[in-house]
Amino acid sequence: MSSSIIISFAVVIAPNLLGFLGVGVKGFIVVVLLGLAIVISILMKRRQNIPPKISSEETSADSVTVQESGIPPMRWNPQETPSRFATGRVATPPRMTDLRWIPPNEPISVGNYCIPSGMIYVSDGDPSVTEASCINLRKSVSQPAFGIAARLSYYPQYMYLSADQRATYLEWLAGDRRDEDPTSRELGYIFLFFYGLERRLLVDKGQEQEVVAEIVRLLHRYGTYTRSRSLQSYCCQLVHFWGWQQGEQYYAQLLEWMKTLPVSLMADDELAIILASHFQSNKPLPPELAYELTSRDLMSRRSVVVSRVNREFRELFSKRYLENFPDGMKLARTKRLTRLQYRPASPTLLYGWRDAFSIQVPDVLGLTSQFKPLPGIWNACIEDLTGYSRARSKTGGSTESMKAYIAMPADLRTGVVHPLAKSWDEILAGARPGKDCNLIDVGHAAQLLDISQREKLTPRQSQDLAQTIESLGFVVEPDARYDSAYAWDQELAVFKPGGSKVMAPSPNYLGASVLMKLCVLVAGADGHVAPEELDVSRRFVEQKLTINSEDHRRLEALEQVLVADPNRISGSLARIARPVPKEQRELICEVLVYVAAADSIVTKDEIRILERIFKAFGLPAEKLESHLKSISPEFGEVIVQAGGSRTPGEPIPRPAQPFHIDMSRVDQIAQETSEVIGILSKVMAEDESESKEPEHNEKTGAALISKSSTVSELRVPSSTEPEWLNSLELKYHPVLLHLLERDSWARADFETLAKKFQLMPLDAFDAINGWADDNLGDFLLEGDDTILVHKQLIP
Repeated sequence: MSSSIIISFAVVIAPNLLGFLGVGVKGFIVVVLLGLAIVISILMKRRQNIPPKISSEETSADSVTVQESGIPPMRWNPQETPSRFATGRVATPPRMTDLRWIPPNEPISVGNYCIPSGMIYVSDGDPSVTEASCINLRKSVSQPAFGIAARLSYYPQYMYLSADQRATYLEWLAGDRRDEDPTSRELGYIFLFFYGLERRLLVDKGQEQEVVAEIVRLLHRYGTYTRSRSLQSYCCQLVHFWGWQQGEQYYAQLLEWMKTLPVSLMADDELAIILASHFQSNKPLPPELAYELTSRDLMSRRSVVVSRVNREFRELFSKRYLENFPDGMKLARTKRLTRLQYRPASPTLLYGWRDAFSIQVPDVLGLTSQFKPLPGIWNACIEDLTGYSRARSKTGGSTESMKAYIAMPADLRTGVVHPLAKSWDEILAGARPGKDCNLIDVGHAAQLLDISQREKLTPRQSQDLAQTIESLGFVVEPDARYDSAYAWDQELAVFKPGGSKVMAPSPNYLGASVLMKLCVLVAGADGHVAPEELDVSRRFVEQKLTINSEDHRRLEALEQVLVADPNRISGSLARIARPVPKEQRELICEVLVYVAAADSIVTKDEIRILERIFKAFGLPAEKLESHLKSISPEFGEVIVQAGGSRTPGEPIPRPAQPFHIDMSRVDQIAQETSEVIGILSKVMAEDESESKEPEHNEKTGAALISKSSTVSELRVPSSTEPEWLNSLELKYHPVLLHLLERDSWARADFETLAKKFQLMPLDAFDAINGWADDNLGDFLLEGDDTILVHKQLIP
């Protein structure tokens, strides 16, 4: 009979039965007590007849399972355990011990692994204080895990690792925390070790320098090899936060030490602490810190230039910053301190200790107005390095290296050897010596750019050659950037500038050089330039004209080249004359008549070139005759023929006796020369602007592209397309060439243009920008309602 039946009988059936038999209450109580005694007796006998069977192996296995799970095992009361249980194994309660910090360079053995350099927390049993990184020496260790089995959770803790994962972690510690392949290391193991360093510095207030050095070493070994920036962020935060807590002087020394490190410890959040330290130390903002600060400013342009040529960009930014702030920017702060909160990486510090980790620092970042000039410097550096960045992105031989060097801002060229320096020295060795200059052939100089022999260089080739010579540290005359294209057999004058770098010619020089070319053209018309003619030319060009010494040297060098080839300007007469106001044209022509007569002889060839000049300037032939007669009455016998047929070999009568020009009139005209040169300077400046800036049509895009136009009509023939366009997909060529006609396009006009070429506007926009980013160094198109075209990117 089971105990439940007996109890039911004693409690329910027995009272009813006694009532039926007529037994009273006292009898009932006696019966109930008797029944309870019987039940207890039966239960005791049952337990004595079925003893438990517990083997030592089962007890050991249960003990390990309990310990590894982290759940405390059940505790037995010895007073309730029968004596026959004395021979069985019972799981012992966990041993609660304190955390023990192993100092740097103190070895310790854990299982089969010897950890030589310490810097870990251990415990001889379950730790009394929860710490994620603590190594419980009583935990079992198996064989190192690999692959998926080695992966850890987001917030790993040693107590929850498997025996194989513990072996993986200990093996890494024993190997001096170093991997031949840093990418093979599971990030969780690095953080597990980092948790202990974090506790040591923040909770235990440790002072070991080795701990800080170890943080940097971890960052150096693994920080750049992980996609996640969390390791770098936490390492930087810990070093700066702990360093600030050590005091103002110590933190300042720590910052100086960080500058020597191979990795940057300047994350976004820590910039406020660094600036606060400089403010407290009354130090100005250094260039490297100004760079870091400006790179985070929303007003600073984001460009591929910064990353592609970062070394050069940093150097240029530093130079420009010091030009604006020679002693560095003096820092100021707001009236209130700012509180910075440290966010622990360790899960055991994240929740229980988080509010305990905060500091107050002077709020320098809060006063944003003091940093307003910096984005302007930043953006200007991007503009100046765009061409260099684009040149650097291309691969090639010496020509590409030269183009990159030329595109480099002059500020950065100091100490950099020009890639064409050796070739240039060879060209100079074969040059013809001139007066304070060297005369070289264009054909020889063209070898620098690998230009094949041709009768005349293109304007672009000529300008590139002039720029190349200037990049080698020489002034070149004539300079094709302000002049016409070079001929292959033409001579160039080159000389070293008086200063440290080549200065651009002044506006006055540009006008004076044109007048000098006209004068030499007339003087050399008969095949010989007389000294008297040169003297008068100089008198007209330089008297009453203010030019610097460098421009004066330019004029002397140009004169030598022109004397060797006086006719090189003859093809440019119409271009020079066209913009000159009519009231000033006669004065220029009168100057040239006096140059022709300076040697007391006006030859037939000189008369003919004067006729051409007067015609180009829109002056009648009678004006030439009038000026000749004003010089000498005997010129009245000369019949100056108008346009038409001319008898070959007809002599121009000369005066019976040599005459002398009226030098007082020459001086009087020279008084007005500065005004003439000013006019010519303006002409040259406008001509240069027109050659660089294409004409812009102000009509709308819809008007530019008529409805009757077909796609084939709008396409530019491939033979005329520029070389830089070859890398862009062919279907986008015509739309891009039309876009370059303006600086900006309304969105509606852009869409009309794209659809006219059977392109989706968004597709064309993205395709052109993608191509520009890869080949030009930045996006070509920008904007929504109004689309800006950054034409300065086009080579």
